[in-house]
Amino acid sequence: MGDRAANIDEALASLTQDGAIELLGRSALYSTSPVDLTDQPEFLNNVVEIRTLLTAEELLEKTRAVETRLNTMKKIPKGPRVIDIDILTYHLQTSKSENLRLPHPSICQRRFVLVPLLDVAPDAFCIVDHKPYRECLKAITDKTQLVELYHG
Repeated sequence: MGDRAANIDEALASLTQDGAIELLGRSALYSTSPVDLTDQPEFLNNVVEIRTLLTAEELLEKTRAVETRLNTMKKIPKGPRVIDIDILTYHLQTSKSENLRLPHPSICQRRFVLVPLLDVAPDAFCIVDHKPYRECLKAITDKTQLVELYHG
């Protein structure tokens, strides 16, 4: 998987290079144990806050292009990959399309998603049930350990 932090930096540079996406905030980097397929290296997780005029679908296309360019299409579901980019939320939009579900369907079940999300957006809430994500974190049963490596 190479230098995991450098992979994240390269993906962010690719996403922002044409000016269509502006990076507003970035969480700490967290090393976490894999959840579903546990016989693989730890993951490095990071959440970023962006500003863009792209639609959610255009943003998804752009993230997939970066994943493809970095040769990271998932060969094994939930398996190792150089980079995996998920859109967690997109302003106040919801989506249940085949390609894009907003907010991300597992956002409230994953400690490794909520902790970095709350780093960049401590007052964020789910637009579906209006529940603050910090309440989701308190109620979470996921016991995945997160180790904060450094703030990006």
